[in-house]
Amino acid sequence: MSDIHYSTISSVLSRLRQDHEEIVVAAVNRIYKEMPEYAHVERTDLVNTVGEIIDLVLDQIGVGTVPDWTSSLPLESIVTRRIGQNIGVDSVMRGHRLTLASAQDRFKQCSAEMGLPFDDRLEVLEVFWAMSEKLMTDVARDYRQYSAGEIMHRRAEKNELIMLLLSSEPDSIAVVNSARNLSLDPTSQYRVMVGDSGGLDWIDLVERSCSTGDSPAIAGEFDGLLAAVVPASPARLNHSKWLFAVGDPRTLSGLPESMAEAILVKRSLPKEATGWHDIRSQSWRLAVPGMPAIEQLVHTNYLQSLADEPDGGDMLLDSVWAFIESGFSYRKASEVLFVHENTLRYRISKFEEKTSRSLFEVDTRMELAWLNHLKLLRKSS
Repeated sequence: MSDIHYSTISSVLSRLRQDHEEIVVAAVNRIYKEMPEYAHVERTDLVNTVGEIIDLVLDQIGVGTVPDWTSSLPLESIVTRRIGQNIGVDSVMRGHRLTLASAQDRFKQCSAEMGLPFDDRLEVLEVFWAMSEKLMTDVARDYRQYSAGEIMHRRAEKNELIMLLLSSEPDSIAVVNSARNLSLDPTSQYRVMVGDSGGLDWIDLVERSCSTGDSPAIAGEFDGLLAAVVPASPARLNHSKWLFAVGDPRTLSGLPESMAEAILVKRSLPKEATGWHDIRSQSWRLAVPGMPAIEQLVHTNYLQSLADEPDGGDMLLDSVWAFIESGFSYRKASEVLFVHENTLRYRISKFEEKTSRSLFEVDTRMELAWLNHLKLLRKSS
């Protein structure tokens, strides 16, 4: 009968130290996979934090006691850093739990493979449990201590950046410095996004959804305007209640131009507009609110010419627009308007007669599109 060879805590610990890098990688990958709020935390930052916790775990397994966190782990700096990255206390706790779980899973695997006696396994697991409880308690304590002041300070920094971008004469150096203080990379490109409703919920959604592994999204509010600086290729937000008007990508020094574009996009939209809108989606509509000469032109050419109609020409204009949007198909347009084709033909003919304009001229169609969008903006104001 052969002897049964049992391992010791020391030999299992030696094996875990050899597997240190694998344990850290497994924990980091698990955090990124299960916790999207960590997406904008640099991998090096997270690897260092996870590595420090794993080191502490391995040190204490041999000792069998729970450490004094203030002397063995820079927990305070970890907490303040996560606060600055807009990661809440619950998420920090869960991230630490996932780290401990990864180490514990590897311990269970190694102890089973190496034949560690049950009582020794239980002794080590009790260290894991005690460390987890102590860690969660101290994280919560430090969050209460630092979060309120840090959050208010960071919020003020965000709002200051928004204020600088809205300045009538933006100081590009001040913009760059403010953005860099918020951890934005001066070598990368960003775009400005603005909204008009949603408050802190809008800010939270933008920062969570648009942050990437390379850069955070920064959102704030100034003088009633919601605004954010997001990476050049953020997640495309299509919220059913909130607006996201977006400027083109720029480097940090060009953010004021992106802000101006975002505001221009917003002004070109009716007030009830929601979802994602940018320069490409708005196209020529961007010019409608700021071109009084064209507004006067379409007023003279169409509204004045149709002023003697009972409804001021609305029925004729609606019929004409339906005809244009239907690809100049009388059949399709009449179905949209619920009228007979001959009725539509009469309206089109009457419109062209009263305005002396032909719908087959490009200028006429462009002017009508302009007028239609102008009416849409006025209706929503």
